[in-house]
Amino acid sequence: MALAKILIDKEVQFSHLRRKYSHYAGCASHINLRQIKNNLVVILTTQRTGSTLLCQDIQSSLRLSYSPTESFIPLLQGFSKCSIEPAKVSAMIENILQSFDGSDFTILKVMIDYVGWLGFLCTDKKSALNCSYAQLSSFFIDELKCIDQASLYRLVRLDRKNKLKQAISRLINSMGLPTHIKTETEAIDFENHLLKKLEKHPNYHCMIVDQLGIILRQLCLLDNCLSGLSKTKLYCCYELESDLLRDRDSYLSQLFDTGEYRIAKVCRSLMPTSGKQSREMLQRLLEVIGYSD
Repeated sequence: MALAKILIDKEVQFSHLRRKYSHYAGCASHINLRQIKNNLVVILTTQRTGSTLLCQDIQSSLRLSYSPTESFIPLLQGFSKCSIEPAKVSAMIENILQSFDGSDFTILKVMIDYVGWLGFLCTDKKSALNCSYAQLSSFFIDELKCIDQASLYRLVRLDRKNKLKQAISRLINSMGLPTHIKTETEAIDFENHLLKKLEKHPNYHCMIVDQLGIILRQLCLLDNCLSGLSKTKLYCCYELESDLLRDRDSYLSQLFDTGEYRIAKVCRSLMPTSGKQSREMLQRLLEVIGYSD
């Protein structure tokens, strides 16, 4: 996937890549990111934290006519391949921001591993070429706002407490297996395909540690992004296990607590991808590092 080569987990990596894309620096700086015409929810997170489940729950509870997703991915895929002319980037960003005008809510999910690139595109050229990745991430989040200040705005952070399980999920995803499953048949197929993949990687526990390192470095970037905000306050933090899984019927009331919006009961179609094989992967890692002694 072309996007993978620009996903960031450390500042030095961004500094190196930025030179390759310098002709895009500030190419969309003339657009105003305060152009959301309805209410806005921004979800900021890392990969494999349950963000798709959160988006599905929001869609279900607010009865949205669309499925919230990572709306900036097509733009960033073209950017990563340099297949989009810099002059066309601003129009693409504006189209994304205005694409949900027909609904009461715009729900935007962004990952810390690429949100800094959006800041790189939207800030002035000098800042794009000199600011850190975390600073550019803060810029984009800070500027992304509703036209009407009376509209509801929520910045949400989503985390996963168990970083080892998150690392295993990232590894499984990197092996090309489905990111989500909906039926028992899909779950069985998932387990069988995962077993075949693991047979080709007998030292997969080392790969889990590599994924863990990426997660921890990205969390440092996320923390720095949030601490660098000057116009925006983090509204709430959700955690996969304690909120989305154990408190599924009421956790969203914290997000929409004004009483103005009626929250419907959450209806889900996704099933957990963690099964026997992923549990065995975790157990083997713990044995290798001596944690189970």
